[in-house]
Amino acid sequence: MNLDLYVLQTLNGLVGLKGQWYFIFSALGENPFIRGAPIFMCLFYVWFSKEDIQHKSKIILGIFGVCLAVLISIYSQSNLSVHIRPLLDNSINIANPNEWSTKYFDKRIYSFPSDTATAYCALSFIVFLRNTRLGVICLLWSILVAGATRIALGMHYPSDILGGLILGSAVVLICSTNNFSQNFVENLLEKYDPQFIKINILLFLFCAEAYTLFQGLLPIYHFISKIHLSLI
Repeated sequence: MNLDLYVLQTLNGLVGLKGQWYFIFSALGENPFIRGAPIFMCLFYVWFSKEDIQHKSKIILGIFGVCLAVLISIYSQSNLSVHIRPLLDNSINIANPNEWSTKYFDKRIYSFPSDTATAYCALSFIVFLRNTRLGVICLLWSILVAGATRIALGMHYPSDILGGLILGSAVVLICSTNNFSQNFVENLLEKYDPQFIKINILLFLFCAEAYTLFQGLLPIYHFISKIHLSLI
């Protein structure tokens, strides 16, 4: 049997009858506070751990990488037909305990790579680059709450989660270690925000948006996509 499908069916089988495993996976994966609090607490910790302009600039570039990685994953889900979301695929027997339909996924019926796993793993990798121990904890937590839970609930294949992990981590790494971009951000901070007041405000706004998985920015993305399609 295909390993991707085997892992999916094994985890999904735990939630099909809406027993204790269903409530555990639902709480971990669908409750924003339980899912997100450990990640964002660690992100704030590494942000405020040093009042150093180089430290701040690398985290800022990492945050830019998070946004870019999520944008790539959403575009891929909308345009790359790698495979249909398991719970929407009639060719496999997958339980859908929450009775999700195509409306819930905003017409993104394809699932590779997972945008949630991309976002959470990218955020965790920012932490990892600044604090290895905390970063490992965040990555493991992300794989649980943005990976295993979504596989169990039939939203993603394991390969979708792996793709999100690789995409999020790689884009953050590339953005965070670019010397030209780092010098540019450092110069901006030195000139316009040496006490980090403005950038602290922007960090809180970013975290508020990322906490809801960018629900405020998604309509803007779809609006731009419609304009782009109309021009083609």
